Amino acid sequence: MLDYRNTPLDEIELSPAQLHIGRRLKSNLPTSAPLLKPTFVNEQKVKKLYNKIQQTQEYYFNKHSGKSLRELKDNETVMIQHNNQFTPGKVVRKHEIPRSYIVETLGGIRLRRNRKHLKTTKATFQPEIGIEQHLDVNTPQQEIRNDPITENFKQATEVNKPVQNQETQIERKSVVPTCSTRSGRSVKVPIKYNDYVYISISVNSEGKEIYV
Repeated sequence: MLDYRNTPLDEIELSPAQLHIGRRLKSNLPTSAPLLKPTFVNEQKVKKLYNKIQQTQEYYFNKHSGKSLRELKDNETVMIQHNNQFTPGKVVRKHEIPRSYIVETLGGIRLRRNRKHLKTTKATFQPEIGIEQHLDVNTPQQEIRNDPITENFKQATEVNKPVQNQETQIERKSVVPTCSTRSGRSVKVPIKYNDYVYISISVNSEGKEIYV
């Protein structure tokens, strides 16, 4: 840690100890006495060097980060990423933080989102308003127009509904087969096994099993 604090930083040519207390720290390495004395550090020069380093890092980072997104206008319709889903909304205003916007969903909720979490769209969205259907009591039922989606669903259901002939339909009766053990106790087979064929086993007077 001591060696790290005495090592000069790149492009600044000053160590962290010199930036903090204005002089080098005494270590196990032999150092002349004048180098251990405090010296004046020009803060303006150090800030300019820091800004130059940051600009260089920003240039190479943005070089591989993809194209820059355009700025959004107020009241522009966008798709907002919220809870891992995109919901429609609009831009209220631009936030003070760079690449940040205040947006509003159709439900009236205001959120702050980064530009990468907003997708532009040409669609127009209307506020969510409860739809009420008013029917006149005196209007006959034949004049009421049904929903086409509901009508199509009913027609498809009627077409796919199997036709059952009452004359040929056989009423199934639940027959529960039973079998008896050697002691004479009768055992009923569960109803879930009714679709299988069973062989009834009984015991005669001689103690032999008889398959029926």
